[in-house]
This record gives sequence, C-alpha cells and structure tokens, in this order.
Amino acid sequence: MNEKDFSNDKDKNLSNSGENEQKNAKRSRKRKVSVDEYRYMEKINLPQTGNIEDFIDLRCYKVGIKKYDLLLDDYRNTTRFVLQPFFQRNFVWDNLRKSRLIESIIMGIPIPSIYSYTRQDSDNKEFKEIIIDGQQRLRTIKQFISNVFPIEGLTLNGYLNGLYFRDLPSQVKNKFLNYTLHIVNVNNVENDKIILDMFKRFNTGGVALNSQELRNCYFSGQWNNAVKELADYKTFKELFSYLNEDHMEKEECVARFLALYEDINSYTQDSQGLLDNYYCKKLKLQETNSDELTQNINKMSRVFKKAVDACALVFGKNAYKNFIAINAEDNNVKGFYRKFSKVIFDMQMLGFADIDLELISRHRNKIRSSFEKLTVSFPDIKLNISNRSKKQTFSRIETWKKLVLDAVEEY
Repeated sequence: MNEKDFSNDKDKNLSNSGENEQKNAKRSRKRKVSVDEYRYMEKINLPQTGNIEDFIDLRCYKVGIKKYDLLLDDYRNTTRFVLQPFFQRNFVWDNLRKSRLIESIIMGIPIPSIYSYTRQDSDNKEFKEIIIDGQQRLRTIKQFISNVFPIEGLTLNGYLNGLYFRDLPSQVKNKFLNYTLHIVNVNNVENDKIILDMFKRFNTGGVALNSQELRNCYFSGQWNNAVKELADYKTFKELFSYLNEDHMEKEECVARFLALYEDINSYTQDSQGLLDNYYCKKLKLQETNSDELTQNINKMSRVFKKAVDACALVFGKNAYKNFIAINAEDNNVKGFYRKFSKVIFDMQMLGFADIDLELISRHRNKIRSSFEKLTVSFPDIKLNISNRSKKQTFSRIETWKKLVLDAVEEY
C-alpha cells in the first residue's frame, strides 16, 4: 500500500468518527484532568500503629507537585525516567491492549497522566524520575517505537493492523511522535511512606498488585536485590516449590524473617506495616551509608541461609507446614504435615537462626518430635497470621526457641 492510498484509507476511517470523536475526546480530557488533578490530594490511610510521629509525617508533610508536558519524540530519547520491573509475575499487556493504546495516540485521544517522583541516584547522584503510575503505557510506547510488536486487532482503524512503527507513513509517524504526554511529578518528599502510599493508591490496573509486589516496584536498589537473591537460594526454593512464584510469596517470606529477626520489637498486628517500615529503613541506609548496608546484607544473608538449612535438615519437605496430629496418646504423637503456614515459618526460622547448625543436625529427630508435641499442646499456634497479637507472636517464638535449646543441650 503506498502512502497516498494509506492516507486516503486513514482519512476515511478517521472521518467516520468525525465530530462525535472530537467531543468525546474533549469530555475525556476534562474528566481525566478532574481525576488526575485531585487524586494525589486524597487522605492517606494510616495503619493503626499508634505512633504519633507517623501521624504527623503522613498527615502534615507537604510534597511538591510539578506538572509538565512531554512529546513522545522527546520521551524516546530521554534517560531520566526509570521503569522498574513492575511485576515479577508473568503479566504484561497483550498486543491487543497495546495496539489500542497506540491507536488512541494516533487518533489524538487523551490518555491518563503519567505520575512520577524524583529521586537522586545513590551512585552517580543524578536525579531520576521513578514512575508511580503509567509504567505499562510508557513501556508500550517505547516498545512500539523500537518495533517490538505490530499493531493488531483494531476494528475502527483496521488499516493499521500488521504495521510496525517503521511501517507507518511519515505523516502518521510524525503525528505519533508529536503526541503530548502529561506528566505529574512529585518531588521534595523525604518520607518514603508517602511515596509508598502513592504506589498503593495508584494500584488500579487490570491486575492488582499485592503488598510485596508494590515494595518491589518502589524499593529498588541494593536491599531489594538482596531479598530477591535470597528468595532464589537453592534450598529455600526447594522448600517452597509448591508456592506460586509469580506473586513474590517467597520474597515476602524472606523479608518477614529479616524484619522479625532484626526489628521484632517494632512488630504490631499489622505485619505489612512492619515490612513497609523495615524497607523504608533499609532504603534510607542505602542512601546514607551504602557500606554499612553491604555489611548488614552479608550478615543477614548468612543468618537467613543457616536458618533455611536448619529447617531443611529437621523437617525436609515438611518445613513451614502445619502438623496435624491423629494420635497423641502416651506421649507418642503421630500425624502428618500439610499446608504452608506463615506462623510456622516465623517460628521455625527464628527458632533456628542463632543456634549452631551442627548441633541442630545432630539432634534433628528430637527437635522434630518437640515441634510435633508443641502443636498438640498449643493448637492455637496454627491460627491465621492476621489473628495474632504481638504478645502471641513473641510467646510462640520464645516457646519454640526454648524447646530447640533444650533439645540440643548436651550433658
């Protein structure tokens, strides 16, 4: 198809929508500006930490907002935007959804504003814009310009189907590159909890992110990379082979152990709040003293791997699972293990963390027997993690630690 024929087909299709599309576009722009202008002004929902400093920080702290426009031609050549790996699951927009976005841009229909926040790179001290909302849109645009995928599945503008960016006639290509993105940039934010909250409130896409995926999106850098590396520790992966890797469940368990081991006194019934605060502390350390953070990562990696190895030695494939007793007479407990439990994970990992691995290996049968008897004596150990108080958490962990110490004590 030559450019003249292509242009005639394009004009014919675009004219079908005519004046109604222009009105719809104006209404769309008006509606979206109304939403985007005030979205960031919503009140922040606080976890019930009872911490007055948190209340002051989140409710009273002011942030800077800068709005500006950016041509796609400028966007494709800039390096100031940082697109984090938004999902660790396998979800990405399919080609139809990508194609519809490209079609909207070619037709000049407004798309939602892109939200970013400014952060200084801890290594080269350059200021970068981290994307809060709009990652998939920006990825799609960048991929299309790079000829990664062709347009497909369109009905109104079907003449575009099968075309890569390189195939577009010059007038259509120029129209695409002269499309304006509207950027809302958040800056002057020293409290990371505010930005993390923004990530959560903008989590409105087709696939909702869980808390750990949001942390992965926001807390880039050395600490987050260390958590992901520990989640890939071979023995740990083998013990967690039955979990869905797409939703970062392993990474959250790693973070839970590290947070409870280092900062258990900060624990409240809000376990997600504990992890958010823990990640914020590590991010601050990353920005102020990267050498100290490196030392901390090395230490915690050793502690984590030793605890995992101990769980594998004692429980094998039944590590972190509930024990269901079917016969507990005459101090001879029999039963079976089933279903992963975060409560059991916390107990077993923290109970082994500070005990010599050789002692644990030598007395593993006695330790396993002590655990099975404990679940019979204290059935509430298997309560859902959301139902446990700080006092209950401490009690369970300390009870288990004492049993392990008693089991490995050699006379």
